[in-house]
Amino acid sequence: MKRPIIIVIIITLAIGIPYINNSYKRFCDKVTDEITIDAIVVTNKEKKEYYNSYKIKGINEKYKNKYFILYTKKVLEYGDKIFIKGNFYKPDEERNYKGFNYKKYLQTKKIYGTIKSNNIEIRSKNNINVLFIFFNKVKIKIINNIEEILPEKTSGLLTGIILGEKSSLDHDIYLNFQKSSLAHVLAVSGAHISYIILGITYFFEFRKVHKKIGYFLTIFILVFFLFLTNFSPSVIRASIMSIIVLISKIIHRKADFVNTILIALFISLINNPYSIKDVGLELSYLGTIGIVYFAPIIEKQIIKHKFNKKIVKIVSVPISAQILILPIMIINFHTISFNFLCANIIAMPILGAIIILGFITIIISFVSMWLAKIVGTILNVILESIITITKLFGSLSFSNIYVRTPSFWSIFIFYFFIIVLFLGAYLKEGKIQPSLKILFIRYLKNIKIKKIIVYILTFILLIEFPYQNFNGKLKIFFIDVGQRRLHTCYKSLWKENFDRWRRTRAEYINSIFTCKKNKNN
Repeated sequence: MKRPIIIVIIITLAIGIPYINNSYKRFCDKVTDEITIDAIVVTNKEKKEYYNSYKIKGINEKYKNKYFILYTKKVLEYGDKIFIKGNFYKPDEERNYKGFNYKKYLQTKKIYGTIKSNNIEIRSKNNINVLFIFFNKVKIKIINNIEEILPEKTSGLLTGIILGEKSSLDHDIYLNFQKSSLAHVLAVSGAHISYIILGITYFFEFRKVHKKIGYFLTIFILVFFLFLTNFSPSVIRASIMSIIVLISKIIHRKADFVNTILIALFISLINNPYSIKDVGLELSYLGTIGIVYFAPIIEKQIIKHKFNKKIVKIVSVPISAQILILPIMIINFHTISFNFLCANIIAMPILGAIIILGFITIIISFVSMWLAKIVGTILNVILESIITITKLFGSLSFSNIYVRTPSFWSIFIFYFFIIVLFLGAYLKEGKIQPSLKILFIRYLKNIKIKKIIVYILTFILLIEFPYQNFNGKLKIFFIDVGQRRLHTCYKSLWKENFDRWRRTRAEYINSIFTCKKNKNN
């Protein structure tokens, strides 16, 4: 079954990505700066500095099924059918060498551009499927309950951890999570799903619910959670894989990891093939593959040095995930983290407590807000502790180092030797049977892990060595900070200074005439 799924995924990407690129190009060539559109609001309000932000979906013939970001001072609601007259802005492509490409980022979200307008007419309410409206109301109720139970700082953090909603999260807290290599905590993923299943399993065992009924109820809860988190790529992966495993238990079949992860990937891509370039999707899938396949190899290598087995299991998970996601982190964030191991070892047990206690608090809040606030006091202390941990690790001067964007060949060689390492380790254990009797396979059986690590480091250092021979051709790229905003800023400053000079000059001339007049008198 593995081969057909891989072929289907390759065909989906081969057809889907060029189609999306052509669709965006055709649209941007035809659309004008002034836009008139009928649309439906498909997200809740997100507060910005000067505007409210919404995601809207076009419904008239010209813009049908096309998504946009709407910036307006008006307050809209999820499901509103609106008529807009406004200005359309095409997303910027990279304006510097290897810079951020906003257009590609929006393409991973199926968004064609941004619209700014206050000329909006609300024509009707609740124009979305009843099921989606119900889940949205539940989500808003959960967020409101969290904000009532906890202080502003910790309520924003809990909303981010439980639902992946970062709109109300304090910016400094978010930066500390990034600096301490714990930003994945705020992206609902496999760890969250694992803790949810763990909590549900213990509850069903306590209530002595039949196993099969428990599996069906768990699947229902995971689908419910998918709706609450707006089907983010990491949640789709974790939930689909968990649902497949639960179904296999129901029908008494063994679930295969490769098949489950490929099915989850296909479901993520079928809606938008371009989401393969989404950073969150890449980190989620590569991190999971690293944990499943490389954690056992790392465990065995560390256990050889007679370390405690429990500590080794805790340490091997973040290391194995970090190995596969390292190039993605460097390409997108240009940083190499040295504190990821300590930060994750300390924070992950606390994260488990936050997720389980957070869901308990939310469930209790629907029954008794008074009791939820009592549980919330304990939860608040735990949330404050993780904020302190991230602040501590984020403030370390050696926690992150900034590096340049790696070349394609260095990334290729890195992953090539990672695959060689994996094949070598599993061939030795007999988990993989060599189908081709070639020298390369025979070499893999006898290869040592230390050698491969040395090869990886040597090749990367040689290719990415900071010295560059420019051969007399030096290119300098300037940082673009937004010419329009700067132009407006300088123009307003010039006008202000000119007006000040004119007033001062007028006052000076008036004073001279006043002095002459007094002298004549």
